[in-house]
Amino acid sequence: MAYPTLALLQAIVPTPTLDSKIAAASSGNESLSALIDSVFAQGSLNPDETQTLLLARALVDISSEDTDLLSLILKSQVNPPSTLTEIVVRSYYDDSLSSCTKSTVNNFRLQLLVKEPVAVLLASIQAGKLLLYHAAKPAVELALSIPLYVHDGFQRHRFARYHPPLGRYELKGINHRANLCSLRSVNRLFHQLVTPLLFQHAVITSSCGVTRLQQLSKNPSLRRLVRRLEICVEVQPVTDFDAYDAKLNMNEDRNLAYLARLAIVIHSALPRFSNLEILKLGFTDIPYRLDRDDDSLGISGCYWEQDTANLFESLATAMRRSQLDKLDEVDLSLPLAFDFGHFLDDDDDDDDDDDDTKRYSAGALFQRLKYLRLNYEYSTDEGEGVEFRWRQHNEDYDKYIRQLLPLAPNIHSLALKGSDVLMLDQSAFATLHLRSLNLESLSITGDAFTALVRQSTALEDVVLRGVYLESGTWKEILSAMSQLPITSFYIETCDYQMESESGYFRPPNPGSHPSDAYIETTEADDLDACEAVFSQVQENKRQIYGSKYDEAVDVERRGVEVRAIEMKWNALTEL
Repeated sequence: MAYPTLALLQAIVPTPTLDSKIAAASSGNESLSALIDSVFAQGSLNPDETQTLLLARALVDISSEDTDLLSLILKSQVNPPSTLTEIVVRSYYDDSLSSCTKSTVNNFRLQLLVKEPVAVLLASIQAGKLLLYHAAKPAVELALSIPLYVHDGFQRHRFARYHPPLGRYELKGINHRANLCSLRSVNRLFHQLVTPLLFQHAVITSSCGVTRLQQLSKNPSLRRLVRRLEICVEVQPVTDFDAYDAKLNMNEDRNLAYLARLAIVIHSALPRFSNLEILKLGFTDIPYRLDRDDDSLGISGCYWEQDTANLFESLATAMRRSQLDKLDEVDLSLPLAFDFGHFLDDDDDDDDDDDDTKRYSAGALFQRLKYLRLNYEYSTDEGEGVEFRWRQHNEDYDKYIRQLLPLAPNIHSLALKGSDVLMLDQSAFATLHLRSLNLESLSITGDAFTALVRQSTALEDVVLRGVYLESGTWKEILSAMSQLPITSFYIETCDYQMESESGYFRPPNPGSHPSDAYIETTEADDLDACEAVFSQVQENKRQIYGSKYDEAVDVERRGVEVRAIEMKWNALTEL
């Protein structure tokens, strides 16, 4: 049921000093807009009261005086909101509202994102107040927080239980970029406010073309804003992979042309991004020309071999020679382990004493890094889609991953992901002292893993998914972890490599116990050591956050996580 006009307006403007003025101006049957006009006509309003009424008028105008909707929104409020946007955002995330109601509120929210700045924010920014109910919050701080309200959440895969945090300067959301673009187009002030946020993360794909990279690199005012540059064929989705694959197949010729041009343009474009800190190259899904060469240039074999080598060698050369002094994070996602060899120095460069050669070497590039992620997604096995690359089997070339890691001795964050047989030993980790470690779909020797943990005395964040031990026990590794200041720990579907010296710790019927969702093991000590890490994480948080640490919430969160992992595991084992 709708609020009476007077009561509704008093609810919209929770300012005690205005109550009497609103009541005095009301005739009992006027519209909300007319009532607000009457209050203004009375005069004698102080600046805060004027600002509050401007907010109320904007809210009423945007909703077209839909009193039912206004009442619904206001009922979900507990504390007085700071901005009109906050009113609607709070309502949208109110769990007590039905999905139908949330849809209505969300439509109102999207209108607000565009119309509120026009109606109110321009005057508020110029007045230096910017939608204040509480004047203690600086206007600049509020201005910078406004674009955060346009975030509309993340897509999640129905079986995904681990959701990686956002990377540095990463913009990610269902329609986040589109919403930011809408906000940016409102007026000149919002253009200035949103532009640095929108261009801090630039994404170049086949859909937008290499021209976007060229234009951005040639615009001095925009290229200096770019902190994170992501170049890929297409951005991989979280769901609906069939549609993604169909799109890649349909646009194969366009994608081939895009990669060929990118291999040329990258050399002139990349060096211009002088403030670049993160470079992500996502080329796991590159297309291939499978027809054979005509030997006119004396090259035997297939076009795809030369195309692939040209692309990755060109990207590697551009990275080394661009001299991006602020670059401290590299994310390489390639089809096979073989492809990482293009990012290593040639063997004949090792003995070269030329200063320029050393300056532009892979070692010089990787030595500057603080964050490194290496990932290959495919294998040459039957059904993987790249069987024609059978001569470049991962098992023969995962050595390139092991050779790259020692080139980056200063990284404190490492993420590695393989597809089948990526095997790591002590040669890969000898120089590393990490604060963050993320391993997925790979195997590792127990002594190498234990040594890495022990030498990483500041390790805080650990994610282990599909990690297989070649030797040693999980107890040894996890016991070492329980001695560290870890505050975030996630483990899922880890195991012992079947054909290894520790393979006898693998249970005969994997998946028969709920604990197998964490570690498939016959050893109770492994599971006890795993639980000890979780316990130490809680203790570490208590020491860091003191009375601010809500252990009950943390325990509940972990319980939800446990049930989710076990549910996923049960679903997979039933397939």
